[in-house]
Amino acid sequence: MRKLTLAMLVSLDGYIEGKTGDLSWFLPESEFFDLYGSAFMARFDTIVLGGKAFVLFSKHWPTSEQPNAAVMNSCRKVAIGKTVQDTGWANSEIARGDLSETIGRLKAEEGRDLVCFGGAKLGRSLVRRGLVDELHLVICPALLGAGTPLFIGEMPRKNFKLIETKAYKSGGVLLRYVPV
Repeated sequence: MRKLTLAMLVSLDGYIEGKTGDLSWFLPESEFFDLYGSAFMARFDTIVLGGKAFVLFSKHWPTSEQPNAAVMNSCRKVAIGKTVQDTGWANSEIARGDLSETIGRLKAEEGRDLVCFGGAKLGRSLVRRGLVDELHLVICPALLGAGTPLFIGEMPRKNFKLIETKAYKSGGVLLRYVPV
C-alpha cells in the first residue's frame, strides 16, 4: 500500500501563509529546490492538493521554468475540494466525496507514494483522520503574527517519532516525522 506524506512549510508561529496570502517568507529558492527537488519528488507519482493550493499550483507550474516544473507537470494531481471546478492542468483530476475513502482508494492503487502540499484545511483533515503516514514540516525563520494556521481547532492527540532533521543556511529546519 502506498503512503501519504504531508509536506508543509510553516512559520515559527505555525502559519502556512501570511494574512494576505503572503508566501515571501518561505525558504530562499535555492534551498527550496534542494529540499523539494528531484530526489524528494522521485518518491512520489501523485500530488494531492486542496482547492486553493490546487488553483495556486495550477497557475504557477505549467509555465514555470523552475527546476521542478517538469516533475510537477508530469505527476498525477488530485484536487480535493468543492472550489475546484476545472483542472486545466495536465494529468489532473478532481476528487469529490468522502476524504477517507478517496485517500484510501489512492493509497490502494499501484505506484509510488502520495504527497500533499496543502492547503491547511486539507492537511488538518488528513491528520485528524489518521491518513498521514509521514509529516514533513519545514520550519521557516519568520514570525507572521497572523495568517492561515496549519493546525487549529480540535485536533486529536497524536504522537510522532522524529526520523530526520536538516538545517538550512537561511535558518529553516526540516523535521520529518512518522506517527507512532
